[in-house]
Amino acid sequence: MQRITHAVSGILMMLVFFAFPLMVANQTVIAPSVVLYLSVVPLISLVAQLALLRTREFQADIGAVELTGDPAALASALRRLEEMQRPIFNIRSYHRDTGLSRLLRTHPTTEERIRRLGEVAAG
Repeated sequence: MQRITHAVSGILMMLVFFAFPLMVANQTVIAPSVVLYLSVVPLISLVAQLALLRTREFQADIGAVELTGDPAALASALRRLEEMQRPIFNIRSYHRDTGLSRLLRTHPTTEERIRRLGEVAAG
């Protein structure tokens, strides 16, 4: 879907580029729908793709639980991996949990993954 959105956006940008001299001469006007499409739709497509990536990560966790049958062990392994990576990447220094940062993440936070694994273990 993102490729289609980028292709259509590219075509519309080329049309705007070639229509620019006519716009300067007040001989044409670009439709507001084109401007809206060029500005909003690619962002919506990107956010949807990132949400899909996060969903796949959760599905991978559920698949791992189905294979092992032990969600607590997977949660423990995730905790340990994060603790091991923290000194190397200094993860906490640049992660702020804002609404925008949640939308732009490609992977869910370890805390969120562990919370969902707890829900799987409970029911």
